[in-house]
Amino acid sequence: MRALAIVFLVLPFIGCAHTGVPTRNVITDPFTAEQAEVKAVIDDIVATVQKQDLDHLESLHSYTPKFSKFEDDGLGRQDAEAGRKGERTMADLKSLAVHIDDLKIDVFGGTAIATGILSYKIDTGAQQVAGKDRFTLVFVHTDGAWKIVHEHSSPLAAPAGPPPA
Repeated sequence: MRALAIVFLVLPFIGCAHTGVPTRNVITDPFTAEQAEVKAVIDDIVATVQKQDLDHLESLHSYTPKFSKFEDDGLGRQDAEAGRKGERTMADLKSLAVHIDDLKIDVFGGTAIATGILSYKIDTGAQQVAGKDRFTLVFVHTDGAWKIVHEHSSPLAAPAGPPPA
């Protein structure tokens, strides 16, 4: 079930030439135009997932032989075909709600890395599942757009031991 919630994070790695997007010093620069562009794509992903618009979601990825995805589903590294197939399982859900917290976006020339916490609620019709995952999305700027090229997600574990006093 958790895999279904983060299916929108299915991200492919693409082979493209450097697009001329200037390299930024992400440690000292303020939020850049490139970061804002990536944030807009992430906002589009969230809205698209909640609408379960699978064709549009697929268009936000770059499914090439360089695509890769990791999550804790036991499948190991997934390629573009496995990632695309995983996304399509969202069509079977009654509802899916996602929310992103603690989003950080760093841009390195024509590559961007986004990290954050994904909260999700899934209703399959038979059961309801909720949880939180850490995620990393890698984007490449190609053909005038930021495309998802890699995804990694893992459950956000509760701290071990008793709560702090």
